Amino acid sequence: MPDTRTAASTRSEADMYAALHGRTYQETSAEHIELSLDSDILDALRATGKDWEIHFNAILREWLRSNAPVVMA
Repeated sequence: MPDTRTAASTRSEADMYAALHGRTYQETSAEHIELSLDSDILDALRATGKDWEIHFNAILREWLRSNAPVVMA
C-alpha cells in the first residue's frame, strides 16, 4: 500500500520522534531506497503503528550501535 502522507507530515512525525529520543531530524540525512523484507518482518514492523518506518530506522540504528564494526553517531 503506498504511503499517502505528505513530506511535511512525515517530517513532522519524524521531528516528534526525534525530539522524544534526543535527536534532531535532518531532511537531507534520509535517503529513499528499495529494500526487500520477508512478509512476516514487514507485518511486524507495520504493526508498530503509522510511524513504522521511523521505528524501523531506530531499530536498525540501535542494532548497528551494538553490532557494527563502525561506530554509529
